[in-house]
Amino acid sequence: MDKGLIIQTRPGVGDLCIFLPYIQQIQKHNTDLNFILITKKRSSAKQILEYEIPFIKTIYLEDKILKITNSKFFNFFRLLKFFKKNNFSKIYIMHFSFFWFLIAKVAGIKYIYIYGILKKNVKIYLNTIKNKKK
Repeated sequence: MDKGLIIQTRPGVGDLCIFLPYIQQIQKHNTDLNFILITKKRSSAKQILEYEIPFIKTIYLEDKILKITNSKFFNFFRLLKFFKKNNFSKIYIMHFSFFWFLIAKVAGIKYIYIYGILKKNVKIYLNTIKNKKK
């Protein structure tokens, strides 16, 4: 079974809860993929998703598996190695990020779905509600 990646690195529980319906829909529409979610510990994703979406593996940025440091340069290559090792076929980036987009492109991920590359002066939760109504 192929792998998919969801990146939601906004820091809090509320951020995860806002994106939870979208994570559920991504999983529902990609039943052929096993997903990994990358997020931050403050989101408490492992506890929230344990019963909500038990088939998504959650990895925190702070976990040793990613070996994240304060250096964006070293993080780029560590994450690139992680992406290539897992051979993801789709990636969903749930915030504005040129960094994650670049890693996905260099890793050769064919399908990249992103909220936006450059951060705009927009409140993500309001934009999310607006897009959900569409």
